Amino acid sequence: MVKEAPEVIGEYHINPFEMKVQGLDRTLVDKVFAICDYYLQNRIKNIQGIFRISISCCHLWK
Repeated sequence: MVKEAPEVIGEYHINPFEMKVQGLDRTLVDKVFAICDYYLQNRIKNIQGIFRISISCCHLWK
């Protein structure tokens, strides 16, 4: 943002900062385990988690 919009940084008194975030591969693994948990608890009624996994796979292996 420093290069793209330096005037915004000064105007709103914001400064860049670093942040650690979870990687896409770790997010994918978490979602797979969540679906396994739902399946074991007989709560696999919501297909949304499976959809998110397929989207994550597409982005991960582009």
